[in-house]
Amino acid sequence: MSLKVRKKKNKSGSTSIHIVDRTNRGYKVVESLGSSKNKDKIEALYQQALNRIDELENNLLFISKNNDRKNQLIDILSQVTTDNFIPIGDELIFYIIIMK
Repeated sequence: MSLKVRKKKNKSGSTSIHIVDRTNRGYKVVESLGSSKNKDKIEALYQQALNRIDELENNLLFISKNNDRKNQLIDILSQVTTDNFIPIGDELIFYIIIMK
């Protein structure tokens, strides 16, 4: 997900501030923060949107609230080596052998 802030001019002369996600050559509005004709208000909304993007990305990319499960996952993945992969057939499909 690639979140950006967009300033969009409206027919009324005001400017809207949106947080948008650009995927598949299109824009999807994730959140609208407001609109104004006042330049100072527009800049304040823009800064608010930048801060909000940080909050949204942290929530979307956060792996787990449970640190025990997160540490357990890191331990398991750190033990996986190339010896745990076996090529099968001409297509070289790999299966992971999990040894306990």
